[in-house]
Amino acid sequence: MSDAVCAIKAQELRFRLVNTQNCPRIFPQQHERACGRALNNAGTRSGETKMSRETIGEDFLAPWERTDHVPIRQITVYGEPVLHQRAAEVTEFDDQLRQLVADMHATMDAAHGVGLAAPQIGVGLRIFTYIYADQDTAPERGVLINPVLTLSKVSQATPDPDEEAEGCLSVPGLNFPLKRAEYAKVEGVDEFGKPVSFEATGWFARIMQHEFDHLDGFLYVDKLVPRWDKRWLKAKKALGWGVAGTTWLPGTDEDPFGH
Repeated sequence: MSDAVCAIKAQELRFRLVNTQNCPRIFPQQHERACGRALNNAGTRSGETKMSRETIGEDFLAPWERTDHVPIRQITVYGEPVLHQRAAEVTEFDDQLRQLVADMHATMDAAHGVGLAAPQIGVGLRIFTYIYADQDTAPERGVLINPVLTLSKVSQATPDPDEEAEGCLSVPGLNFPLKRAEYAKVEGVDEFGKPVSFEATGWFARIMQHEFDHLDGFLYVDKLVPRWDKRWLKAKKALGWGVAGTTWLPGTDEDPFGH
């Protein structure tokens, strides 16, 4: 991304984002989630009954697929304090927590993201959701609460801007390359307190690391090599980010990544 392009993107984004003082993050388009919902998208063979909300009813849907009570949350943008501090451990596994997780899934889907951390919706807890079909070791959709990651060594080579560019819902509309570990062992619990453990490689491992960083108060742009950090700082200044109060609402505001 050249400096000129960076400035243009910044100018465009300034008029797209919602600015508010009453506020209640992942990846490039080429890596957006590969799976669609059967209820919404699947065709049917001749003679089969098409499943839908109308035919099966809301009570049989997952919480994030329901339309009666799951709100879409505002997504916080770089500069909101909750994004830049370590999130707290979850200690209470109750209905309130499970509603929060359902809200996160719904917000992630509305934003066309493959991951979302609780600080990105203004909640300072160690929780992130994900959806990613291109892997074999974990459910394609899930939640990690109080996660622990064990990583392979990160290469010190220069990150490839075509193959290793990340994006973030809390840094909307921008992409920069970053080296990540190719392997991650992921451990934690789900919204019911049940243990979750799996291994992730490639882009799935990248998603895990990206979301985990949010829980420690870091965004991917905080880790850029000097060449890309310089461009990020110019974009941040042009956009007026770095202070509290900027959010965007998936499904209502214009999608900053153009989905």
